[in-house]
Amino acid sequence: MIVDGQEERQYNANALINLTFSRDSRHFAFEVHGAGIGKSFVVVDDREGKHYDELLAGEQRRGMAKGSLRFTAENSVTYLARKGRKFYRVTKPLP
Repeated sequence: MIVDGQEERQYNANALINLTFSRDSRHFAFEVHGAGIGKSFVVVDDREGKHYDELLAGEQRRGMAKGSLRFTAENSVTYLARKGRKFYRVTKPLP
């Protein structure tokens, strides 16, 4: 991924999806699925978040799942994740 002419970190993963920018376009985030030993995580401004077994879809449109990753009005990102048998709604302040 290249943001503002700068190449960001590369990942050996099954998918990089749901690239999202904050309303003011100063921050970006995306989901990394199937990195390493099947771990998934969210990257915010090139900072890797906590690893989970799965990042969950937030809704379905036209038969396709859409990721739960969102920027909030409170200057944070939020998403749904699963680790083992526990489910989390993660809210993380912007750097």
